Amino acid sequence: MQTPNEDIPGIGHDSIPDDLFATFIGPNAPYYMRHFAVFRLLGGNFTTSWNWPAFLLPYAWLFYRKMYLYGLIALAVSYIFNFIGWLVAGIFVGLCGNYMYYAHTTKKLLGLKTTTPEADIRLVARIVGGTNLPVALVVGIVTLASLLLAAGALSFFFMGPLPVRWPL
Repeated sequence: MQTPNEDIPGIGHDSIPDDLFATFIGPNAPYYMRHFAVFRLLGGNFTTSWNWPAFLLPYAWLFYRKMYLYGLIALAVSYIFNFIGWLVAGIFVGLCGNYMYYAHTTKKLLGLKTTTPEADIRLVARIVGGTNLPVALVVGIVTLASLLLAAGALSFFFMGPLPVRWPL
C-alpha cells in the first residue's frame, strides 16, 4: 500500500540527515527533532501535536519560523473573523504547526540538496532556515496594537465616549 507522501522524495524517507534538519531549524532544534522523528516514523504522514507558542501567537510563530505565506493566511483569517479568527488560527496552528514546519523544512532542504553543492549545504541551510525574530516582533506588535484598537472601538461602540469632568 502506498502512503500519501511516497511520491515526494525525502518526506517519510531518510534522505535528509538529522544534523541537516537541526542546522536548518536553528534555535530549539531538539524540540522539533522529537516531533520530526514521529512524522518520519509515520512515513511523513500528518499527525497532530501541540505547540504552545504556535497556539498563543500563531502569526508571530509562523513568521518567526519563516513560513511567511502561512503567516499571511493566518493573519487574514484573524482580521476577517476577529477574535474567533484568532482562536481558530491559534488552535489550528497549535495542533498542526509542528507538522507544517516539518513539511516546510523538508521541502526547503530537498530544494537545497538539488541546487547547492554538498560542501556548502549546511551554510546555506543555516541562512535559509533558522528564525526571523525582527519580522516576528513587528507582526506581534502590529497584531497587539490592532487588538487594542479593536477593543477600544468596541468599548466606544457599546459604552460611548468616556465622560470628561472639568476641571481635572
